[in-house]
Amino acid sequence: MKCVDVLLPLHVERLFSYQLPSGIAASVKPGCRAVVPLGKSKQYTGIVITVFDGEPLIPLKSVLEILDEQPFVPEVQITLWKWISSYYICFLGDVLRMALPSGLQWDKALPFSPRTERFVRFAEICDERKFTSKQSLLLNFLEENCRFSGGRRVGLPKKDLLEKSGISESVLSGLIKKGALEYYERVVTPSVKYAPLAQRELFPLTEEQSHVYKLLSNAVMNRKPALLKGPVLSGKTEVSAHLIQDVLQRGEQVLYLMPDVKASSVVAKRFTAYFGEKVVVYHSGISQRERLDLWRYLSGGNASPLLIIGVRSALFLPFSRLGLIVVDEEHDDAYKQNDSAPRYHARNVALMLGYLHKAGVVLSSATPSIESYFHALKGKYVLAELKQRHTNFLMPDIQIENTAELRRRKLQKGLFSPSLLKKMESAFASGGQVLLFQNRKRYARVVECVSCGWTPLCPDCKMPLAYTKQGNTLICVYCGKVYPVPDKCTACGDKVLPKGVGTERVEEELKVLFPSIRVARVDGDTVESSRDFYALTEAFNEGSIDLIIGTQLLVRNIDFSHVRVVGVVNGDLLLNIPDFRAHEKAFQSMMQLIGLAGRDGGSSDVVIQTGQSCLPIMGALHNQDYDSMYAAQCAEREMYGYPPFTRLIRIIIGTSGDECLLRIGKEFAALLIKRMGCERVCGPILLPEPNVPFSRAMLLLKIESGVSYISVRTILSEVQKEIMSEFRDFRRIEIIYDVDPVSISN
Repeated sequence: MKCVDVLLPLHVERLFSYQLPSGIAASVKPGCRAVVPLGKSKQYTGIVITVFDGEPLIPLKSVLEILDEQPFVPEVQITLWKWISSYYICFLGDVLRMALPSGLQWDKALPFSPRTERFVRFAEICDERKFTSKQSLLLNFLEENCRFSGGRRVGLPKKDLLEKSGISESVLSGLIKKGALEYYERVVTPSVKYAPLAQRELFPLTEEQSHVYKLLSNAVMNRKPALLKGPVLSGKTEVSAHLIQDVLQRGEQVLYLMPDVKASSVVAKRFTAYFGEKVVVYHSGISQRERLDLWRYLSGGNASPLLIIGVRSALFLPFSRLGLIVVDEEHDDAYKQNDSAPRYHARNVALMLGYLHKAGVVLSSATPSIESYFHALKGKYVLAELKQRHTNFLMPDIQIENTAELRRRKLQKGLFSPSLLKKMESAFASGGQVLLFQNRKRYARVVECVSCGWTPLCPDCKMPLAYTKQGNTLICVYCGKVYPVPDKCTACGDKVLPKGVGTERVEEELKVLFPSIRVARVDGDTVESSRDFYALTEAFNEGSIDLIIGTQLLVRNIDFSHVRVVGVVNGDLLLNIPDFRAHEKAFQSMMQLIGLAGRDGGSSDVVIQTGQSCLPIMGALHNQDYDSMYAAQCAEREMYGYPPFTRLIRIIIGTSGDECLLRIGKEFAALLIKRMGCERVCGPILLPEPNVPFSRAMLLLKIESGVSYISVRTILSEVQKEIMSEFRDFRRIEIIYDVDPVSISN
């Protein structure tokens, strides 16, 4: 009897076995979609994982329908799913549910029929020489915006030709009748809607860039991961563009990952100017139909050379000839899935995807994550480093303003220091633009001295204590110890308060100080889509906005041309986040902000306001010295046992009722300590969840390098089974694993 194991998009551990009807048994292959019954009345669409012969011990239900003649999901993707399930300790069904676009999971889709679009091109032979003035204009426009391919001009989409040229369809029809132009149909895929019609050549590389390009090219050809490090405006994107061109010319596909949908629109525009219709975007900013079209286009075995620009979900496309993966801004936290299983990191999945496809992987950043740089220095990655900015760009003048001292001397009353105000006034007077940063979105509530910026740290973990309004206490999110809120600052004796100023408050004060300037905010409230973000950045570059105040969205690969002043309103909001990565993330964000100043080659200023100007990280920022930041952070992390010297696993336990939750958490911790030792287990602590109908507690595991990860997963599985058995009378217990968390404070 022919049987199959089918993976269903359910939060369960197992596969489901079914027998195949005799009429379809011979054609079924792993990777095909199957419609199967489950329970008394439900039907699901799943993926065939294995096909086998056997006589089951119990009667099996039959597969209702096979939707595909050929595998819809390539074998390499199924292998990737299994690795994600194993490494990130989640169910394979959760991976399936996340990996496939919703329309492909459930619909009984028809066989893929690619969409076509009508194009216009020059006819090979045209004897007619007499054209009207409008016909001549249209011919000239087409000639200027077409390119050669295969010895003849490639046309333009009819719709684009008429819209961009501004000439009516009747003029085009006249040229078709005269035989000067002709229609033809082309298969289309989702494209960049703001794509320019013309292409331009890649910029030539400098001597240093050429050296780095050769290093990376060899790494790609040898299928060894590489880290591309270099300051802003050193040419990392241009080097990547040359690598992409090589891969596309070999007829292979390229995946270019960006951390954010909004920032990807800027990158897509830039690459479309180089590679034209070979550029495709894949993220939530395009319609579901376009996402489905691209999936079906690729799953049909189409090996066309494409550059796919997307966010982390693009990792799960069914590539057939993947030659290169570029992870831009590889240090960005947005690459980590936090809110639901699988809680994967796109950087790690990209490395595994490249390994499975035998494709090159290039991680790129001006300020790499400490883990990535650590691996590069150890030889796990090829390190390719650019050290020089373009010669025609002046370095900005960086000033660290001690706002605590200014307030003590009563020189600063509002949000802005006198120096920052003066520099903004000068920029506006000369027609320059200003960019202000206030990290409200990533703000973790702490108590802070109103004078000197001091914030209390956990004596054991050296991490800022998180403020909880309920109970008016301070809690360490690492070890769980609770402390009272101090009556006064231990550094200067002034009062401490929960503190935080958002972008809207900054905007209000700016309008009072500079009533005539044009201000725009860039945050989650004002920018809802990539189209909004693209329009706003274009308006800023065109000069219709004088000042932008924004959050982390501002530091993601944006090319502003006329910024004269960059100001960090309150750097302490970055520094005081209760997380061991706080100083690393603060350095990365502020270095990227520094890189936004003076991109047109003119002089520029950067002012960082902080109450902690004596911290070593401020010196590293002033000197733009990544290596000193890296050395200081590594020394501290090695001392306290944080990555890259250990692997962290957050264990989140959820149930109803705090008292029951602590019982379960303490028992879980006791069982882990018994098997792994007390030095590796921290917690449990209760997590404040005001908007969730159940309580959650957290345990933290620190696994040092050299310990078998397989044995750790085995221990966790055994302990979880014991817990579920011991507390089986509880109505609901949820246990979540977050492997390699990017933050422990949420």
